[in-house]
Amino acid sequence: MNDIIKGLPAGTVLRGKAYQYKIVKTLGQGSFGITYLASVKIEGALGAIDASVAVKEFFMKDINGRTGISVTSGSQHGLCEDYKRKFVREARNLSRLRHPNIVRVVEAFEANGTVYYAMEYINGGSLDDYILRHGRLSEQETVRLAREICSALQFMHKNGMLHLDLKPLNIMLRDGHAVLIDFGLSKQYDENGDPESSTKVGGGTPGYAPLEQASYRDGKGFPVTMDIYALGATIYKMLTGRRPPVAADILNDGFPSGELRKAGVSPWLVSLIKQCMSTTRKDRPQSADEVLEELNRHAPTGEETMLGDGEPIVVEVVSEKPKPSEPPKREPSEPKPGEAVEKKSKKPWIAALCVAVCVVGCVCAILFSRGGSPEARVSPATGTINGHGYVDLGLSVKWATCNVGASSPEGYGNYYAWGETSTKSSYTEDNSATYEKSIGEISGNASYDAARANWGSSWRLPTASEIDELINKCQRTWTTMGGHAGYKVTGPNGNSIFLPAAGWRYGTSLYYAGEYGYYWSATPYGSDTQDAYYLYFSSGDFYRSNGYRRYDGQSVRAVSE
Repeated sequence: MNDIIKGLPAGTVLRGKAYQYKIVKTLGQGSFGITYLASVKIEGALGAIDASVAVKEFFMKDINGRTGISVTSGSQHGLCEDYKRKFVREARNLSRLRHPNIVRVVEAFEANGTVYYAMEYINGGSLDDYILRHGRLSEQETVRLAREICSALQFMHKNGMLHLDLKPLNIMLRDGHAVLIDFGLSKQYDENGDPESSTKVGGGTPGYAPLEQASYRDGKGFPVTMDIYALGATIYKMLTGRRPPVAADILNDGFPSGELRKAGVSPWLVSLIKQCMSTTRKDRPQSADEVLEELNRHAPTGEETMLGDGEPIVVEVVSEKPKPSEPPKREPSEPKPGEAVEKKSKKPWIAALCVAVCVVGCVCAILFSRGGSPEARVSPATGTINGHGYVDLGLSVKWATCNVGASSPEGYGNYYAWGETSTKSSYTEDNSATYEKSIGEISGNASYDAARANWGSSWRLPTASEIDELINKCQRTWTTMGGHAGYKVTGPNGNSIFLPAAGWRYGTSLYYAGEYGYYWSATPYGSDTQDAYYLYFSSGDFYRSNGYRRYDGQSVRAVSE
């Protein structure tokens, strides 16, 4: 296999900036690169741990050769160098995207006459393989995965990046969750919609690429509708088990709605896929937001979702503003309000009184079940430490009622870079006090712990294991409080706290407040001097991330024994 692919032999050691990678085997080769499975040693509190990563090597199949482990080039016109620069940009752009449904880049480095980047290895197989094993997916599972894929696209587009090769083969499954990979055709645009380079947009994959992608030239704005087309085609493949027809066939023969109807797909979903795969781009949804809104609108309340460490939990979806036009659902056998009373009562005023009592009772039940208002209410403080309230959730530590810097549970509070105790006007790699510095666990160390430094006494940042405890032993409800979206987290003893989705800060900007939550732990990411663990959540996810850049400004929720 290596003779054909010309890949590095097993046992080869690649020396990156932060780690050394030992090649285990070749995973595959594309037109512009070879991907390997590699092992890397990570030093941590428990000693050296062997971890698996994927390493992508820039290697143009039709141009590059290899002498020993060094890569040679047969390009006479600088073509290889142009694409090598694009490969480096791919790694750089991908490393900026911090989203649970986008593969995480560890580092990029040069060696052997070429460039590499290491990323997390996802061993759950591709979505394409998953579909092949099952024939086709259920509508419920398809919608769940489509929401995750769409959320990743939404995040990319808001950061000025297109994928341009979205398909089931470029989507991996991590503990049942979709993760986008292979950004070889991706393209970065600035805030004005101008491309970072003048290279032509890649043609994409037949069946997943719209007509205009093969001949698209930059200078026509930020064409997110090309990714929207591919998203619709990916959903089509999940539901039918068959590759979608190429765009030219749809133009000539029409959209194959019959295949979807034959598979029993709901009319609303057939309509959505048809819109996404319209051969005319103006007829497609114009943003991932539009598609995600439609998918969320039809997502079942109380659906089982794989969160955290893979343990199924039930997520209750609470609307911010219930639609008054929609009556409460009831079973078919249940009598209409007042129907049974009218049959049993001879006096109209008695019937009316009974109906009124029933209505008042139902309203009171709803109010009490929601804590007295349509918005969430959480348990009052069960005590204070040094003037700051806490709630006993029945866990090993007490959790503060609000973020450090906030005066109420729903307040966003202050943002801190990891290992720093003061807020800043700008959060960057250059002004970070701990980035690329070897620092161990900081919980309770007033020099690095923002909770201890600002609140004193026994307050401190939670450790990674204490965040895991919150994830694994508590129930979560995505809701609103004080007009802010976030999670109501209820402990095993029935007490609860609220964690607002406060977003994060980079540079001088605040990103995605109201959509995502990022809460630092006190635990560095193994021996990595760049990252630290944190709690991540959105409306569909709630888990501890494997770490991200310490220089970002994130929320702090303190704990105490």
